[in-house]
Amino acid sequence: MRLILLTLTVAAVFACNTQKKSNVQPSSMVEETLNDADVVSEGPKPIAPDIVFGSFCGHCEGNCVSLYRIGPNVYDARADKSNNLIRKGLKSVDFSIGLSQGECDVANEINGIIPMELFDMKSQDFGCPDCADQCGYLVQIIQYNGETQTFRIDTQVSALPDFLQEFPGQIEAILKRLKTSDN
Repeated sequence: MRLILLTLTVAAVFACNTQKKSNVQPSSMVEETLNDADVVSEGPKPIAPDIVFGSFCGHCEGNCVSLYRIGPNVYDARADKSNNLIRKGLKSVDFSIGLSQGECDVANEINGIIPMELFDMKSQDFGCPDCADQCGYLVQIIQYNGETQTFRIDTQVSALPDFLQEFPGQIEAILKRLKTSDN
């Protein structure tokens, strides 16, 4: 993912610096036409991954799972608040609850806080999420080609690697704001 971002940044800088300068002054009424050689391609735009995030608690009463799925479009966000994750597994989760524009804005904040290290890793658990009834966080990165990385993250910060220690608190803050907007 970093390589893609770096490549796009270099291409954009190169494209901005290699465009031909026109000899036509802005005050001139002459209309400039572009030749194929004058057009600089920016290359293909990367498609942002879908992000699934939320919390789960295996030993609680009521609705113990709150998951959100954010698509590449800023207002493409949906929620699942069933207990299907606990009862039937991740494949049974159904993101059927639409979110308001304000909720979408809050949910999309996840895109700015996901540690970059996760994009370079394979699916794994960090710590022992929900092993001692302490709940856990779920983060899933779904690339446009279907490649999926799933991370289950302990709520006990001391059980997490350094790069991940602030992340649970940040997820929790987003989830609290989303829960407040539900009421």
